[in-house]
Amino acid sequence: MDAEADAHEALARANAARRLAGGAAHDVNNALTSISSYAHLALSRLDPTDSVYADVRQIVRSAERAGKLVGQLQGFLTGEQTPAGAVDVNRCVREVGQLLEVVLGEQIELDLQLAGALPVVEVGHGALEQAVMQLALNARDAMAGGGRLVVSTTAAEERVVLAFMDTGTGMDAETARRAIEPFFTTRDGGHAVGLGLTTVHTLCERLGGELELESAPGLGTTVRMHLPAAAPAPAPAPRSLGTVLMVEDEESVRTVVERLLTGEGYRVLTAASGEAALDMAAAERGPIDLLVSDVVLGGITGPELAAKLKTRRPALKTLMMSGYADAETGPADDFLRKPFSPFDLARRVRRILRP
Repeated sequence: MDAEADAHEALARANAARRLAGGAAHDVNNALTSISSYAHLALSRLDPTDSVYADVRQIVRSAERAGKLVGQLQGFLTGEQTPAGAVDVNRCVREVGQLLEVVLGEQIELDLQLAGALPVVEVGHGALEQAVMQLALNARDAMAGGGRLVVSTTAAEERVVLAFMDTGTGMDAETARRAIEPFFTTRDGGHAVGLGLTTVHTLCERLGGELELESAPGLGTTVRMHLPAAAPAPAPAPRSLGTVLMVEDEESVRTVVERLLTGEGYRVLTAASGEAALDMAAAERGPIDLLVSDVVLGGITGPELAAKLKTRRPALKTLMMSGYADAETGPADDFLRKPFSPFDLARRVRRILRP
């Protein structure tokens, strides 16, 4: 019985720690949303040649990296799969390439040959970066005495092709055929593949693409990821698009979202609580097209507010926001996780109001 009690106590402590970490992540995401949004606004008012522009750009990038770390923490705590999003393959390769130059070492030359005007691909956040790193590491292991790694991108038949060509030892036909098998490796033979390549192959299949491998002894190896291109983004909507009721108890987030949506051409009503939003909606004689609300508010929750408003305004659309990974959004039209960029917010609002 004591062992059972200890197990229950350990579980209770783990759940408490999970809730504490989730709350902390929510607060951090609120802060990051304000930092990122105000920094984006500042960038839009600066000339790229201004010396301050580069400093503000670094603030944006740092906020984005911090947001990614918080998202990874939340995913670890909840076991949640990271949702897919539009990824610029060239940008991903360039960003990871800065790290690859260090990882590959001075004996291996890294040559990036990236095509212009590539379509984006829909992929889970971080998954493509991991694939790029894994393929580069495989190539490094094949070039123990030095060599050259060419990373290239091309667009062909509604697909983006990301290729890695090394000048390493290469593989015979049987080794190349087995290269994507789990736990298969020829590390002692000079070319390490195995589980890492299996992961890349699985990623390609999940996206509806394919992995292609060409190799021969003494002639190096070429690995190509064929990734389906995402559908083109919808054209920007015209100005004067409607009225948005924005509800957020964090003043900094409320203020910056109001500025962003007003700049996009929407009429914005703001409230710091669900109760205030109900009073505001009751006094508003014109239509309210969209409710943008944080899920967790000081009084009634965002989903509860939406349900109350819909009894009198059944055509009302809803966009819920939260920094919590496991937020209960109710039957919302869309959900936006904090921290978010101004472009994410504007795109979601346009998509809801003008599908």
